[in-house]
Amino acid sequence: MRVGNSKKKITKAGIMQNNYKVDLNILKKNEKYRKLASFSNSAVYVPENSEYPFVSIICNSENESPFSITSKGNIRFHNNITVEDEDIFFGSELLCKKNTELFDSRYRKPPESRLNHESLKKNMSLFFMYSKTGIPYDKFFNVEPVFQNENTDGLLRKMEGYGSGLTPEGDDFILGYNIGMELSGRADQKYLNNNMNRYSANLDVLFSNFLFPEFLLEILEGLYSKSGTRKNRILAAITKTSRFGNSTGFSICDGLFYALSHERSELESLKKN
Repeated sequence: MRVGNSKKKITKAGIMQNNYKVDLNILKKNEKYRKLASFSNSAVYVPENSEYPFVSIICNSENESPFSITSKGNIRFHNNITVEDEDIFFGSELLCKKNTELFDSRYRKPPESRLNHESLKKNMSLFFMYSKTGIPYDKFFNVEPVFQNENTDGLLRKMEGYGSGLTPEGDDFILGYNIGMELSGRADQKYLNNNMNRYSANLDVLFSNFLFPEFLLEILEGLYSKSGTRKNRILAAITKTSRFGNSTGFSICDGLFYALSHERSELESLKKN
């Protein structure tokens, strides 16, 4: 099921700031969820009345994979989750109050800010320059050679479903591209990918509501920093990107940078500088 036309944008994203509230952006108030799948230390729940966004919970893990919530303790994964006002129930058991330290949302909204496009161009050049310093940084913006000479429409069509993994690399690229189009004021030109699997579609819903994982918030902070971005911060952001799935983080950033560059020729120029 594709949910693209029914999505509601919540806010305009801008630069991330250092202080932000840690809360559960994913679990919705007065909503019921049913368990879709569970494993030894993780589980996936879907809303009772819709498919997205589903909730993926992992216990006691620093893994940077696309889980939406981490639990700081071991919990029993009941068949249902219910959020009533500020209380979270697993089955009939009151687990905790919302916004407590037991749960930590891995997807957060950056605060609103005006985008500084002059800073953007300069900072993008820095990202490309520092990404040449070796593994894993050299994987940053490394689009498959077969797509190098495609125009945007041809590139995005070929990206649909391209690659392997839980979320294929091509779909991740399109997710990042759509974030970039939104940030640069071209939301009407976002690419509608009708062939995403359940996991990619879930990320699409989260990103469309400007709920981003930590690595993406740090990338945006580096891109829109008016005072310039230091090398160590850029490398730290790229390192965190490398840990988000097998290739998901890099592919999302590839699409983001492609869209923010406006024209492919400008992107190639930035990479050469």
